[in-house]
Amino acid sequence: MEKSSQRFVGKKDLILTPIIEIALVLISIVSAYFILDFFGDFRWLEFLVILYFLIMAFTIILLKIIRVCYPFKEGIFTSQEHPAIVYRWNLYGFLCITNLSLIYQNNLLPIPFRKLFLQLLGAKIGPGVFAISGLVTDPHMVTIEENVILGDERYVSPHGIVTLSSGDALIVKRIHLKKNCIIGARAVLLPGVVVGIGSTVAPNTVVPMNTVISDGEFYPKSKVIS
Repeated sequence: MEKSSQRFVGKKDLILTPIIEIALVLISIVSAYFILDFFGDFRWLEFLVILYFLIMAFTIILLKIIRVCYPFKEGIFTSQEHPAIVYRWNLYGFLCITNLSLIYQNNLLPIPFRKLFLQLLGAKIGPGVFAISGLVTDPHMVTIEENVILGDERYVSPHGIVTLSSGDALIVKRIHLKKNCIIGARAVLLPGVVVGIGSTVAPNTVVPMNTVISDGEFYPKSKVIS
């Protein structure tokens, strides 16, 4: 009988992650209560607003602690051979999409503030980058050099999940956008992509994993406008 492939969700995800989330929310509730109590005027609306911002703040701090204490590395990881790495990745992603969902995934934060938000999550972003729309997953694995232009609704993802005979595997490769390059609207950049200096990725283009686009290149060449 064939062994069933091992999935990413393990006991730690079902037990430890909820405990961490509950603890974070409880700390936020207590902090929000003491803040309002200090000012001597408790109102539910103010309490909920302060609570939400505290949850986001404590989440960003916890994510920073994870990145500092357990830096994420490039590579291919499975839950059988690298259970600790896979769990930390799952926990990190859970905190992002749960506690930061309005900003992290839904882009409700105004464009001028998104650069700062991504930097708080570990992204390396150079000067002259102002308009950041679309979704950047795992900002701590993304480098955006100066004067890069990112089109609307583009998707940048330094990680991917593939299915192997031994189970699911997590692929993590840094994405590097070099200075003065342009990423067209609705383009998709997969793990390991490097876009050269002054290069252009055409709109609605999927750039495969580990693709290196040369300096000054228009990618893909089949979409070059004559």
